[in-house]
Amino acid sequence: MPGAAWGHRWIFDLLPDRAGATVVIETFDGSRMPEDKRAEVDSGGAWWQTQMASTLERLAELCAAR
Repeated sequence: MPGAAWGHRWIFDLLPDRAGATVVIETFDGSRMPEDKRAEVDSGGAWWQTQMASTLERLAELCAAR
């Protein structure tokens, strides 16, 4: 996968909720990551929580620009 040095990927499902609202379901697939990197990512959730917050901010900016 281009840009995925560790073989990981983010998957997003966007579901309309009500007028002006969308439910975002984010899935992280690290099944192809090296074991040592997977352990880093899975250590307490701090890494993926930061990444998820950044992604949601970018999605909000993209939606607002429409």
